[in-house]
Amino acid sequence: MRAWPILLLAVAAAAALALLTPAPGPADAGEETEPLAAAAPAPVPGPAEAPGRIEEPRPDIGFAGRVLPPAYVQPFYNFARPSSIPLDRPYSEFLDPIGRYDTRFENDPEVRIGFLGCLSGPAKAYSGEMLLGVKMAVEEINAAGGYHGKPVKLFIRDDQARMGVNANQMVKLCFTDKVLGVLGSMSSDTTHVALRLALKVEVPEITSISTDPTITQIVVPWIFRCLADDWSQSRAIAKYVFEERGFKRVALLEHNNRYGRMGSAELKRVARRMGAPINVAIKYQSKDSLERFRSYLRIIKEYGADAIVNWGLYPQAAKIVREMKKMGMGDLPYIGSDGLVAQAFIDLAGEAAEGVVVTYPYDYYREDPLTQSFNRRFKEKYGHEPDSFAAHGYDAMYVMWRAVKIGGLNRTRIRDALATTKDFHGVTGSISFDHRGNDMRGVTFAVVHDGKFLPLRMGARYVRKGAHEK
Repeated sequence: MRAWPILLLAVAAAAALALLTPAPGPADAGEETEPLAAAAPAPVPGPAEAPGRIEEPRPDIGFAGRVLPPAYVQPFYNFARPSSIPLDRPYSEFLDPIGRYDTRFENDPEVRIGFLGCLSGPAKAYSGEMLLGVKMAVEEINAAGGYHGKPVKLFIRDDQARMGVNANQMVKLCFTDKVLGVLGSMSSDTTHVALRLALKVEVPEITSISTDPTITQIVVPWIFRCLADDWSQSRAIAKYVFEERGFKRVALLEHNNRYGRMGSAELKRVARRMGAPINVAIKYQSKDSLERFRSYLRIIKEYGADAIVNWGLYPQAAKIVREMKKMGMGDLPYIGSDGLVAQAFIDLAGEAAEGVVVTYPYDYYREDPLTQSFNRRFKEKYGHEPDSFAAHGYDAMYVMWRAVKIGGLNRTRIRDALATTKDFHGVTGSISFDHRGNDMRGVTFAVVHDGKFLPLRMGARYVRKGAHEK
């Protein structure tokens, strides 16, 4: 018989005996002691012992008697107070004093900027339009002389909206292409991957499409966003649906991806707080069949919903509204998130898209000379009108360009300049980054009419009316 099982049993017995034996104390050393009941607890430091400091509760979480400070047991403790994360201050002041003196790129013959997006995946229409806007901005910058005569060179990488591919392409942008900044990515899950590489490599990144709120909530000082996030959109949709339109029985169709889950989760929370909980919420997959979509719509019809909110992307939304029209539900009010704001949605849905209301990140009809000039020049160049993704891509490139002009050919100084962006006059409106790098702008709506997205202020009469509104 082997000896090691007996040895293990002996060790276990010894450990158990040690736990049952009282630990040596003053009495064992022959000293006089007071009864345990009379022992006074150790004083806990308070304001008197630490002037100017407020002690927070410190829960015992059981690691061998250790009590960890709140910053460890509460992951977002340090981020709860905006003033504690000074992202609008130079990066060197709170983390890296060396990056501002990096001279690796000063002698480059061009200004290298990376583009990272989905150009061959299922949602290529979003990134494709964004790329057109970025290219147009680059051409204008180079025509104006570039940076002290150095042209901007755009390095384009396709991540196929897949996280693994995104990581590899971001690495190539940073180490092979040696870019000074990155514009992208498209989907929120791939942007989460890219921003971690941006943090590791210390390269600034601007997303002009990804709307997941947690992209900036984790407070990575190298990521910025120049459009309204899902929290802003969900609150605007809830106010529009429940307060302005007065709907009571709302059904939610939620795309089962990060974009759909994050946006709809906040919408459901807001609805509960407004006293109008969403009782029918249906998740659907990207590859669901038409019969599956019809089964979802039958559930909604039996529920007697007076409106549908869809938080998803345009390919599936187009199928849904087409099936609604076939099932006699074409007049049911239908409100969508900005994932529907693509001309491809209208093209795929056809007449079934008429009257659909969507959040509208880019007001094409905005009465601003810069916006109207951009619309005209974009159409002359590409033969069609710009959408939200093209306009935000154009703005993102110019925001990055402003930072390059201020910071020079240095990644850290470009990041510092991005963090100071306030009231930047873009074609989509005024852009300002808060302490997290987020652009907290307002949310507007549009309605589909005659094959176009019309701002709600211009096309309110074309929205689908609820039963109580007729």
